[in-house]
Amino acid sequence: GKTTEDALMEIALEAGADDVIASNQGFEVRCNVHAFDKVSQALEEKGIKPDNAEIAYIPTTLVPVSDRVVAATLEKLHDALEEIDDVQVVFSNEEVEEGIGV
Repeated sequence: GKTTEDALMEIALEAGADDVIASNQGFEVRCNVHAFDKVSQALEEKGIKPDNAEIAYIPTTLVPVSDRVVAATLEKLHDALEEIDDVQVVFSNEEVEEGIGV
């Protein structure tokens, strides 16, 4: 079901979430890996079913990339890593500046 931002925030933060981020796609609830089960359970108990729930590495510091060549190289690296059968997910901390799309 759908919920209001305030209600979601209250439930999530009370259960140990660090942040609730609103976007056009909906809400993203972020928490420490140790709080994941508790936060998921708290939302479930209130009838809030997430579209997606996963453990992910989220960088605390982003590295800005403003060079088109570097951005293209990083994109090739990500593609190459993702094509390896043993690789399930690729996480990184670069933030490619808007407008230098490759």
